[in-house]
Amino acid sequence: VERPAITHPQYHLKQLLHAMSVSRAEVEPWQAEPRTGLAADRARLLRSIFLPARLSDRWVTLDAADRRTKGIRIVEAENPDEEAQAIALLVRPALDIPARRVAIVTPDRSLAARVIAHLRRWDIEADDSAGEALPVTAPGRFLLAVAQCLADDFAPVPLLDLFKHPLAQAGETRREWLDEVRALDRLLRGPRPAPGLAGIATSIGNRPLKAWWQEARALLDSIARWPREPQPLSATIQAIAAAADALSNQAVWTGLAGRCASDLVQQLLARTGTHDPLVTPSQAVNILARLMREKSVRPPYGKHPRVAIYGLLEARLQSADLVICAGLNEGVWPQIPSPDPWLAPMVRNTLGLAPLEMRVGLSAQDLAGALASAEVVLTRARRDGSAPTVASRFLLRLQAVAPDRQMEDHETLALARRLDRRLPLERIEKPAPRPSAEQ
Repeated sequence: VERPAITHPQYHLKQLLHAMSVSRAEVEPWQAEPRTGLAADRARLLRSIFLPARLSDRWVTLDAADRRTKGIRIVEAENPDEEAQAIALLVRPALDIPARRVAIVTPDRSLAARVIAHLRRWDIEADDSAGEALPVTAPGRFLLAVAQCLADDFAPVPLLDLFKHPLAQAGETRREWLDEVRALDRLLRGPRPAPGLAGIATSIGNRPLKAWWQEARALLDSIARWPREPQPLSATIQAIAAAADALSNQAVWTGLAGRCASDLVQQLLARTGTHDPLVTPSQAVNILARLMREKSVRPPYGKHPRVAIYGLLEARLQSADLVICAGLNEGVWPQIPSPDPWLAPMVRNTLGLAPLEMRVGLSAQDLAGALASAEVVLTRARRDGSAPTVASRFLLRLQAVAPDRQMEDHETLALARRLDRRLPLERIEKPAPRPSAEQ
């Protein structure tokens, strides 16, 4: 029996028809397939790219009409930051054309964050469908800073990190607060004080900071004398929230991210009513951070209306004039499915479960949908943060079917490298004026 092409982009659709007991001949096309033009050329190219591996020998006999890559460009950067810079440079001129929409499709969240940061150079706020993780927002960082301060028993570094947070004493008294915090910072440099807030008070002694420290310590009253042995999770979270509320003058709960943080705290307190485990302060920090990572904050308005960043799932129902498929490396797009630790492949097939390789086919289907756009740019980085990368199998297939060097966009890469180029170092000698007696 011939093994099916599980990684083919239409394998899951075939499985759907099989489950519905419908043959392929019974399915009527939604629209008539064009015979000529860009859409027809792109359809023939896609059929050639995603041929099963056993039929890849047909590539050498393909006609020129099946190799046309008009409207497709490839950018291969040296590192992820250069890739993000190149994507931003592709987006910027595209927005000069009225009503032109740009979609950036990538499963790499770190690359998406880099692109957003580079677009802010031109005051472009891209609409990210995944939103922003709660721990990255100011209220999320502030809650974690309070929890970390409690876990480390008010060590100087986490305590100063908490006091210097923008939400600490936000308002008209913020400037005076920072002056005192900087004085405390200078005082605590040196031998580490004794644990707890009592150690900080001993280090201050009778210095002018004593009056301010009494007021600051009162803001942390809910966690000031917290025991180090395990306590109920609900009580620990409630004490952390009370300290954050007092220290920020309730600013930690304002805004969309603040409301999200408040909902998370309320949901956590409600769930621990029936089952309230005993946790140490360090365990409470890990639990809070883990739950925060599952929450995303997405502003409902205020982003650029013609620039959007999508994940693979969101991009399936979207269309744009310029589609940039970013992060085309093995392990990113497609993601390599990890082996099932419980079931062997033969056991999964016997039970009728979907094979793990089917996820590769779904990634191929996502790329095929993006490649159907009129103008497409495929980007990748030859190296990530630690080691060289391997180009996506989809990109390699495209380059094998259509070895057209004109697809490579060298101009955008050159501009990205020149935009933030570093000027050569020029040694400037120390000024040594020698005025004469008359001068």
